[in-house]
Amino acid sequence: KDNTAHTSKIKDSTPKEAFSKIKYTMKIVVTFVHTILLLLFAPTSVYATQKLNRQSYDEFISSGKNGMIKFYQDWCGHCIRMKPDWDTLAKETELIPNVKIFDVNCGEQEELCGSVQGYPQIKYFLDGAERSYDGGRSLEGLQDFVANTLSPKCDINKPSEGCSAKAIKFMDKWLKGGGDKAKIEGEVERLEGMMGKIMTADLKRWIKQRIDILSQGVAKLGGEL
Repeated sequence: KDNTAHTSKIKDSTPKEAFSKIKYTMKIVVTFVHTILLLLFAPTSVYATQKLNRQSYDEFISSGKNGMIKFYQDWCGHCIRMKPDWDTLAKETELIPNVKIFDVNCGEQEELCGSVQGYPQIKYFLDGAERSYDGGRSLEGLQDFVANTLSPKCDINKPSEGCSAKAIKFMDKWLKGGGDKAKIEGEVERLEGMMGKIMTADLKRWIKQRIDILSQGVAKLGGEL
């Protein structure tokens, strides 16, 4: 009797309704299969970003450090594709003082994800304030944001607080003993001329940092710093 009733309902459906049901079912199946394939064949990362729980999340917030947190779900295809770049960013950022990159698995830490709408969602923390991140999600876009917004500026007067070993070595070469203002200005001009050329994102960031360091040196020699 039940089978008869079910058959009757199918017969009563219009071709358009039947097609819509089939289309909806196929969409679910395709989404499921796509997610499984991503899990099986997505690029893997040797380095894994630290995942936060309630305690470690609160410790980071109370630390006042700058950083970014990615809120994700294991079933989210976009999250899976983003993982290698995010892990690379986290590893690189270990070398930057007072900047942290974290993950929150919303399937495991639901209480931390109450305000999350859509995955992955990224939030950044700057000078103790939480903000939503709406910038580029490529590795280059994320690296630029960390370098330009979250990283402490390399101050030639306080090199130990925000300057990398590479930057300090560059300072010693050009600014030790005060430096030659004319030569420094010439190097700034040379570096600025390179900015329009095709280069890797890492090289472009390093050139920008060198220009900033040398510009501080010129200002200091001119009595401005």
